[in-house]
Order: sequence, then structure tokens, then C-alpha cells
Amino acid sequence: MGENVDQLLKALTDYERKLFYELLEELRRSNGAIDMTELWKVDYVRKPPTMTEFITDPYWMGGVLKPSEESQGLFPVWKERLVEDFDLDSRIHNLVITGSLGIGKSYVMVVILLYRVTLVVLLRNPQSFFGLGKGSRILYVMLSLTKSVVSETVFGDAQNFMANCPFFLEQCKFDPNKKYTDFSIPIGKGIYLTAGSKGWHIIGRNTMGVCLDEGNWRLESNPDQRAYKLYDEVRTRIKNRFQKVGGYLPAIGILASSARDESAFTERVIGDINRSNDPKVEKVYRYAAYEVKRHSLKLSGRWFKVAYGLKNVEPRLLSGHYDEAGNPLPGEVCEPPVEGATVKLVPVDYIDAFRRNPTTGLQSVCGVSTGGGHRLFSSTVDLERAVQAGEAAGLLNPAGVELIPLSMDDDFELWDKLQVDKFCARRSGVIQPLRDPDAQRFAHLDLATRNVAGLAICHVVGRQLVDGLYDPKLQKTFSEYRIIVEYDFILALTAGVTKPISFEKIQNFIIWLRERCGFRFGGVSADTFQSVMPLQMLESRNFKVSILSMDRTKGPYYSWRMAFEEGRIRMYRHFTMLREAEALLDLPEKIEHPPEEEGGSKDVCDACAGAYNGAVAHAKGTGSPTGSGPAMYTSSQLETQSTAESATQVTLVKAPDPTRRPSFDV
Repeated sequence: MGENVDQLLKALTDYERKLFYELLEELRRSNGAIDMTELWKVDYVRKPPTMTEFITDPYWMGGVLKPSEESQGLFPVWKERLVEDFDLDSRIHNLVITGSLGIGKSYVMVVILLYRVTLVVLLRNPQSFFGLGKGSRILYVMLSLTKSVVSETVFGDAQNFMANCPFFLEQCKFDPNKKYTDFSIPIGKGIYLTAGSKGWHIIGRNTMGVCLDEGNWRLESNPDQRAYKLYDEVRTRIKNRFQKVGGYLPAIGILASSARDESAFTERVIGDINRSNDPKVEKVYRYAAYEVKRHSLKLSGRWFKVAYGLKNVEPRLLSGHYDEAGNPLPGEVCEPPVEGATVKLVPVDYIDAFRRNPTTGLQSVCGVSTGGGHRLFSSTVDLERAVQAGEAAGLLNPAGVELIPLSMDDDFELWDKLQVDKFCARRSGVIQPLRDPDAQRFAHLDLATRNVAGLAICHVVGRQLVDGLYDPKLQKTFSEYRIIVEYDFILALTAGVTKPISFEKIQNFIIWLRERCGFRFGGVSADTFQSVMPLQMLESRNFKVSILSMDRTKGPYYSWRMAFEEGRIRMYRHFTMLREAEALLDLPEKIEHPPEEEGGSKDVCDACAGAYNGAVAHAKGTGSPTGSGPAMYTSSQLETQSTAESATQVTLVKAPDPTRRPSFDV
């Protein structure tokens, strides 16, 4: 049948051809009811190569993937994985390749993508196979932070591979002498291999494959955090098309990331794959350097263990030595791991790296993602989890913009610039907080005049059981009910065109929330800068006030971080706060931000951490944040603070206009 299929199809009417393809799809789903060995003749112009042929036959990639003086070639571990998981019948459409440095992640990613491209080129009618219109373009895209970066990495690797592959040179007319400065390589039949750095390189196009090297497109360098949305949209499109075609689908999404670079984006994709629990279509490959290069290493034969993964304990080496199977060596007294810890078995040849820094050793040697050095948050995973918890609970962002100008340049108050129906509701004729109206609120101000002032308000919503906590004195784990906090407001306030940030309007807003919106305040705190007069005026209106310095001790920040790690915070997405949080540095004396000349700040984070600590201190009945020491001051101590603040920058609060009520209809 294969030899005459073109004549057969030409002889059919459009309706008959449609029926033919419908029947063909049913045959693909028949699970062996027909002989599949010859079915390729219906879909392909020539028999497509198996993965083994593709990576070993010189006509395909055998010439470039074999070891040489210039290259180690394809490592045996990867060859085994490719043959086992990515052959002709593979249905994998989403995968993450991660681990330690030097394991060939980009190399493998390019091989997989070019194999899928090859299979599409060999189709008789790729557009019809994918259900696309005649003449439609089919794209396989490589993404990175900038075009220059993608050209130096995956796109450059792909060009080198094709330049040494007779199939791409002869069949696809690839020109090895052309620079392809437009980042678009025509493969034939309307198929293109392209590269880019922006969302429009993918969105709305027939993208049937995407490679993203997250090591070069890190969330730390992409504050708008669109990478996950972009990648997710592509893989959703691929998955939908995959479900329409019962047989093989040459389409895929690949994310490559070293453990050192992993962020919330990578972890979210890994989490999605793990939750799907369907290794036939989605996979995560995570390898240590000594696992991938085992064939060329001469190891001593002695291994040690590293324990990690406990919520409040740093990674540590366990005493004792083992064989490669994890069995204690004769005469060794081996230390058992603490209950709940994850254990990694490592060759003793690498022990010096772990003695210097277990966290760095896990990242660079084992490929275990534990975050960057000196960062307060080892990754943004816990921050993202808090956002997801807020979204799941229906928490709304009351601000339409990220940075809110608030000065005396205009007559607008802060509430005029917020969407009141997202935090207030009218019940039985009374205006109340939309969420948990009876809960006490806690606010913290991180004041400024010219840059950014932070204002956060939160409340306690309950308690939850936290398992796997570790008591270093008793050397055992325990469980405990701990407080859950939800943020009502996370606001970044900026100066006006000519006037500084108005402290008066900040005070007005807090008073307005209490007197016009029914918010019950348990306390208002502020940092030491410019805070004496504002707090005194709030105290005169019967607010409980205090000074809480976020720079004198690290206790409040440690308490805040622990809440994120334990999944006890709900918040809406505030990009400025998230960007500040992932850049926070845990330095010897205090929690600090990167230099201001590099765009570093922590004003919004100071406000959020301060508000959280106020809520927790009140819930515990201590009146002082956990571990904060002398950083917390009562209202009676305000008089001892310096009052030499500029009168042009500190304005006494005026009572809000009683006619300025929330104007909305609910």
C-alpha cells in the first residue's frame, strides 16, 4: 500500500480523504489490531530512523555524537535514556533535564529536538498530520534570555549538529556557511527551526516544540515572571494536539536547568510533572556528575551520605562510609539520618567540596537544588507557593498598578487609587472587610520620601499542623500547630513628580480603613526612619503603635522565612515584593539587599515581614516578634527616638474627611 499511497490519496475526494484520515487515526488507536510495522508508509515518505540509528548512523547524527578529540560525544547514560525513552513510539511531550554542572544538558536537549524535527520533515504531509491548514508554518523554537545568548548556546549547538549531518545538509538544504542572523532556519515543507527571547516568538504560532535553557533565562533576571506562563501555554498546545493523534506525536517541550540555577519556574514545572505521575508522557531527568561520567571515572569505592531537606536544618555530612550500593563498610559506625531527611550517597572522592560547603556540594556535584549562597530564600518556590495559596483562597489584588504615586502633587487619597470592592463588602448595610471581617489587622510601614515606601497589612486566619520540624537539642523531629497569615495589602508607594511621599496620606489610609471600612487593628509598627511623628499621630487616634527595626536583628526575617517554608502564608502576586525577596542577602549582621546601583531594595519586604511579625507576636501573646530582641519598642519608648526629622517631609495627620466613604455598590 505504501508505494501507491500518493496515487490513492489523489484519487479520493475531499470527503473521502477526510474519512481516510479518520479511519487512520482509529487504526492508530487500535492497540495492535493491525500490523504497525508498515504503517509508516502511510505517514512518511521514507522509513524514519529509530533513535539508535539517529545517534549512531553517520547519515544522521552519528558523525557528531561519537567521541573525538574535540568532544566527549554523547555520554553512555544519555544514550541509554534516549534509546529507551525517545524512540519512534515515544509519547513524551514534556520534560525537565536538570542536575549538576557538566552533564551535557544542552547537548541532550538539542539531540531530542532535532530528532523530533527529523521525524516531522519525513512526514508526507506534516500540516495535515497536525490538523493544520495547508501551507501553515510549523515551528520548533529555542528560547533564552537574549538572542545573543541563545545564539551562543542551544541555537549555536543545533547549527553545529546540522552542519555535520548529511540528512540536514542534503535533504533539508541546511547551509553551514550561512549565519542565519534572522534566527530562522527553513527545514522544508513549511517547517522552521527558530530562536528567540520574547513571548511573541511563540504565542499564537504553530509551535510544536520548544527548548528553554533556564540557566540563561532565570527568574532572577526576569522580574515579570512570564516564563512559566509562556512555557505552560506551549506545552498545553502540544498536549492538546497529542490527545488528538492516537499514535506518535513529534512535538515536545524541554526545559534544561542546572541545580544551581533552579528557581520557582523550574520547580513549578517539576512539580507539575511529578503530580501528573505519568512517565510515559512527562519526565524529569536529574543526574549527578559522577552518575553521568561513571564510565570514565576511577572512583575509590568508598561512599558517604549527606542529609538534607529538613525545613529548618542546613544540609550536613553523616559519619561513616558505604559501598556503592549503600551498605556500610566493615568496621564502620554509620550515623543514621534524622527522621524526615533526604539522603544522598556520594563518592568519597568529592568529600572535600562537601566539607567546605554541603549546600554547594549538593548543587554542583549531586545536582540537588538547594538555592544560592547567602540568599535568605534558597529559591522562590516557597514564595510561589504562598501566591498559589492566596489564589486558591480567592485573595484579590486591590491595586491596579505595581507602584502607586502618593504625594501632595494631587488631592487623591490612597484609597482613591485602589479597587475598594476587592477588600470591602457591604453586609446588612454595614461596610466591612471582604475577608475575615472580625480578624484583627496588623500593619507595618517602611517609610521613605523619594524612593519607595512599603506598606503591608495582614491578619491571622487560623493554624495548621506543620510536620517534620527538628529540635537540635533533642535531636528529633516533631509536629506543631502554627499560625497562618494572610495579607490584605502589599503596597509599594512612590513620590510624585515634584513632591515627596506623603506620610499624611498613609496615615489617613490606615484611619480610613478602621473608621470607614470596619478594619479592626491590633497594632501598627514602623521602622525607625521618619516614623516618630506618624506613629505618635496614630497613637493619638487610639492605635497601638510600636517601632520595629528590620535592620537591627535578623529574627523577624527568619520568622517570616520560616512561615513561607512551612506553607503558612497567603498573598497575592506583587512583583516588586517577589523580586526583592528572591534577592535578599543573609549577611553576618543583618538581612540586606543588593547594592542600590544594581537596583537593590527591600522596602516592600520590610513592610511584609514587619506586619507578619506583628500578627504572630499578638497571636502568641508575647508582644514581641520571635527572636527580635531589642528591635521592638513600645509606644512609651517613642519619645526617646530622634525627632530631628525634616518638617517638610513629616506632616501631622488630619482626620479623614467623614464624607469620604468607600464608593462602591455590593
